[in-house]
Amino acid sequence: MSFTWQLRMCFQDVDAEGIVYHSRYLEYAERARTEWLHTMGHTNREIMDSGVVMVLRHIEMDFIAPAKLDDILSIDVRVVEIKSASTLLEQTISVDNQINVRLKLQLVFVDKNTLRPTRLPAMLKQIFEQEMKGE
Repeated sequence: MSFTWQLRMCFQDVDAEGIVYHSRYLEYAERARTEWLHTMGHTNREIMDSGVVMVLRHIEMDFIAPAKLDDILSIDVRVVEIKSASTLLEQTISVDNQINVRLKLQLVFVDKNTLRPTRLPAMLKQIFEQEMKGE
């Protein structure tokens, strides 16, 4: 199961040729993950207040096709793997059901005070597991 968030490209997102800046895709992926958490009833602030911070440890990005001015991007978030202190997500960014960018991200959960890896909070683990099962 995956979550989808949509966003229309405007002038601030593109270069003089009307092509979306490559760095913007990272921003869109981050915003989609934030919206995804909200739809599951959690916020980044809530997670931080519990003493845990999610940090990006590793990312792979494949640029397949450019997005352009006025395109409506669909950004999907899908849980691929859950470990004790990290999770692997896959995100795709597409226009009209054609994938433009594919991302694989490893998020690590760290103690917000020590910045040392810590266990995935039980509330998130349960939600991530449900997402993987498609519930």
